[in-house]
Amino acid sequence: MKASSYDPRAEILWSATDDWVSLSEAAWIVRDEQPVDPVAWKRETLALLADLLREKLMIVGDVSEEFRPWQLSDDDAVKEIDRRWEEPFEDISPFHGVWFANTPAGEVLAEQLADAGMTSRPEG
Repeated sequence: MKASSYDPRAEILWSATDDWVSLSEAAWIVRDEQPVDPVAWKRETLALLADLLREKLMIVGDVSEEFRPWQLSDDDAVKEIDRRWEEPFEDISPFHGVWFANTPAGEVLAEQLADAGMTSRPEG
């Protein structure tokens, strides 16, 4: 079932059940809900990602052959994400080296949100 009210938090968590989520993907998920103002888009994306990190639902890291979590506090990680997303006016690339993975708690919540119809997970 398609989610009746769009929830970018649920969509980001759901996307991470299948594969790691890039900063670019997370930002585009948030943009679906936000006005086109690039400053607001960046601010809302960073706020949502900060919440997911602080609530221990996701971890942030780099990807080469596998996911490597950053060894930073949540606040320092958000500052690093902000630094790597240098200009709010430019398209961000998945190659900024910022990737997100669900924690076990994030996986559980993503499944619960999907079961409640809060994600774009197809029925079946």
